[in-house]
Amino acid sequence: MDQARKHGGALAVAVIDVDFFKRINDTLGHAGGDEVLKELARRLRAALRQRDSLGRYGGEELLVVMPGLTREDRGGLMDALRANIAAMPFQVGEAGLRVTVSIGVAWMESVHEAPDSLIRRADAALYQAKAAGRNRVVCSIGAQDGSMLEVTGSRRYLQDFIDRVKREAGKRGVETETK
Repeated sequence: MDQARKHGGALAVAVIDVDFFKRINDTLGHAGGDEVLKELARRLRAALRQRDSLGRYGGEELLVVMPGLTREDRGGLMDALRANIAAMPFQVGEAGLRVTVSIGVAWMESVHEAPDSLIRRADAALYQAKAAGRNRVVCSIGAQDGSMLEVTGSRRYLQDFIDRVKREAGKRGVETETK
């Protein structure tokens, strides 16, 4: 954050959570769960840019700090990572396991924003992704009003998102279809 403040550069933070991790631990044991986390970290590290930082944030959550990642990315890098993780099974002992992740992303809004605020917004976006059905990327796009944007590339998930927006608009009496 100090570098981004000093040089006026962009900074994004992502919080990544393994979907249904308790089931993994219950099925494969804690050692199996640890193997999933290690493999996830290896895959992320291999796909992230060299200047990005990856670390365990807590439990099954990982934190990625991405200096220089502009808002124009709109979560595209994280969505590519999410899709890649979901596409390739994890091998844990003899078991082949499909793993998905939910991701929340936030960008530093101002030079005055505190690190906890940035992480809190990424975490809020993560919880939106989980509430929307998991295996998604949601970006915090407005610190002031708490605006969120889902960026999941999968057509099914995008359609789910559109349907949800239409339902919510309908509940509020807003017309979403042209006549």
